[in-house]
Amino acid sequence: MGKPPDDSELIRVLKEGYWERSSVVRTPHGELRVRKESHATAAEAHPWARRSLLREIGYMSSLPPAIADLFPPLLASWGTDGDGPIGYEMPYLEGCSDLGSLVRSGALATDRARELGAEVADKVVHVIQQEQSPFEALSKHVQ
Repeated sequence: MGKPPDDSELIRVLKEGYWERSSVVRTPHGELRVRKESHATAAEAHPWARRSLLREIGYMSSLPPAIADLFPPLLASWGTDGDGPIGYEMPYLEGCSDLGSLVRSGALATDRARELGAEVADKVVHVIQQEQSPFEALSKHVQ
């Protein structure tokens, strides 16, 4: 993993969490990206917070080919289990909305939202968590 890009412009914060921040940034080349990064050093962070973000980066960077197209590509990542920032960037998908926003705005009927939710759940349990995945199967935890 490299070093955090420090020459990007912050466009807006998507979510300000206790241990990390998700934001939209513009690179010096004008490309919009979503950045997720820790905002605590190892000394300040809860022990699991940094490891969790590193596992997330590890997951995104080692997706099996059969499921990689279900996720946005990882464009950059940085950090270690030592001190210093940890984070990653992926493409910002201009004009995309989340399911909740579409339902609240009335652009998507509740019944269709339920159908889409069922399709997502099916992909998570039966495709993403298939046997070839190097990660523990989520289906073990579903009753």
